[in-house]
Amino acid sequence: MIVSTTVASTSCLLIAAEPVDNVSWTFSRIATWHASKTRKELRSALGATLRNKLSFVLPYLDATSAAAMFASLKDPNNKPVLCPHWPSVVQWQATQLATSALRITFEPEFTTWQIHTGPAPVAWTPTASAKQCALLWGRFEKNFEGADLDNAEVFDAKITFVETGPEADPTAYAITPVGTVSTGITINGVTPALFTFDHYYDKAKALGIDIDVQRSKLGAGRTEVETFHTQTPRRTCQFMAAGDQADMMRLAATFHSCAGPVKPIWFPSGYAPVRLTANSSGATVAVDSANNLNGHPYLVFRNGQTGVDTLRTINSISGNTLTLNSAAAITDYTVYSTQLLLLGRFKGEEMTVSFAWHSFSAKVDLVEVPADYSAPSGEVYGSSYGALDGKATLFEMLEVASGVMYRWTGYESAILYGGNTYSPKRITRGKIRRRLNGDDGPVQIKCDSWEGNPLMRLLVPRRGQQFTVTIKELNIVSGVARTLWTGTARSAKSSGRILTISPTGTGRMFDQRIPRQVMGPSCPWVIYDGKCGLTYASKAKAGTLVSQVSTYVIRVQLSVAHAAHFFAGGMMVRTSPGGGSPSWAILDSTVSSANQVDITVDAPLTPALVASEAVTLYPGCDNSMAACTAHGNLANFGGFPTMPAANPAFVAIKDTTGSGSKK
Repeated sequence: MIVSTTVASTSCLLIAAEPVDNVSWTFSRIATWHASKTRKELRSALGATLRNKLSFVLPYLDATSAAAMFASLKDPNNKPVLCPHWPSVVQWQATQLATSALRITFEPEFTTWQIHTGPAPVAWTPTASAKQCALLWGRFEKNFEGADLDNAEVFDAKITFVETGPEADPTAYAITPVGTVSTGITINGVTPALFTFDHYYDKAKALGIDIDVQRSKLGAGRTEVETFHTQTPRRTCQFMAAGDQADMMRLAATFHSCAGPVKPIWFPSGYAPVRLTANSSGATVAVDSANNLNGHPYLVFRNGQTGVDTLRTINSISGNTLTLNSAAAITDYTVYSTQLLLLGRFKGEEMTVSFAWHSFSAKVDLVEVPADYSAPSGEVYGSSYGALDGKATLFEMLEVASGVMYRWTGYESAILYGGNTYSPKRITRGKIRRRLNGDDGPVQIKCDSWEGNPLMRLLVPRRGQQFTVTIKELNIVSGVARTLWTGTARSAKSSGRILTISPTGTGRMFDQRIPRQVMGPSCPWVIYDGKCGLTYASKAKAGTLVSQVSTYVIRVQLSVAHAAHFFAGGMMVRTSPGGGSPSWAILDSTVSSANQVDITVDAPLTPALVASEAVTLYPGCDNSMAACTAHGNLANFGGFPTMPAANPAFVAIKDTTGSGSKK
């Protein structure tokens, strides 16, 4: 059902069982936009790939198998999960419904399977009953909702899978749905897509009118004032789309080509304001009441028997006779419905379809964009038309003690800016607020606890430990970035896989107590910083990996022996990790045998340990005088070991009066 495998030198979990019920497929394109008071909307996609989420139920299994499966999912390595894209599953050698750099071919019941990057597996020749589909790389969105035990003592598991892509390149295995995207009438130099799902407009909601009226309250909140901004009312429509597997992929391809809610799309209104009254072989058609068109220039003539749409533009109206831009070829007007053809957009960033037994159903919401029927001043359709410059958030984390700069972005792929590469990570920021005194308030930053994340070191507070955080916003189109916020992070909190830091603005440095030189029995310096005097190069200990004692304990061979706890609080760096994270914090170290130490690290070793692999260990420091002496750095010891623990100027009050055994 769920098995371990290796892809791109990374240990993964593979879902190796077909669902037993409906599959809910949610696909999305993340976008940003803003609207003016007159409803002119400017939009831009924040990525070029389709994001996917699947919800389904794995088949029933016995209690023993269920226990083994749940035990495997408690693996602390937090392995990536590979999930077949069930909506695109087809028979072996059939036309593919989704393209991807990663695919899987499997026999019934997954008796034989292979993951491959080419069009066909190489390990064996599939039978006629084998199936193939795109393979998604991601994770479980949450723990299983629970296993249900029935009278037959069998279980089912409800899965919610979220596609993330590999950490190194989230778009490496993105899928693209295969389907022919229909196009509509050319307007202002561009030809938007056409929404075509026949025979299901009878379930469309009546067109709604969406007008923005702003309401505000005056005084003590008893008087409401309404403000109306002149605008063209926009119409909304909701369709229940359905069809076979190919239709489903065509819908996904249409949504993808429109970049979700970004690019415009033509769609029929779902109702017929006029009816044809005669056949027509030319460019003129007769209708029952042209007044119902209200001057709308675009029509779609839908053949109820064949489902074929004929799109036309009205050049002029005389009475109830319409002159079109070209002949409509109406041979039997009784089977045609005449609907308004509206220019709109998908209403949201995501769409969910329910798929089962090679058929699907989906609710589709569309909204008209009347402001886009004509090009606004200063905009050119096809280039700057309705477009905002794409934005990406850049994070710079400078570890003060080591001087190492980490650069990340929440964008879907790596970004090169200022000669530096910002690696794509699952990281987001909260709102940036500025106080009345001009000081920047704290900003909440959330990120995933990927292996070797240096921010995890903030989970264990240490004196002097801090990161200087800089948040920038990059214009993807122009390549110009601006600094949004700068501050300092000294601690972190974790909740499951999510790591949260709340760095404070630079203005808070004036709130710090002085003198900043804290006096006490222990040393206030952080090892390897400027006042400590030690350098990483001077204390580096070269070694080789011997074995993995447990998930977090690794045995290392060194050239000389070291005392227990010598490396506690230090760092391990893999010289040639072959991918993954380069460094791990050392929580403790113990002596295993002559010249061998067992070190406990803060995160699992990913990729897996390779015997005799070179590593470098850097010792830590507990800020005691003894530790400074052991490092040969007593001259830079900043503590006062003879300082009394309590202030001798204050004497505790002793109660000399008896209580009479009363409490």
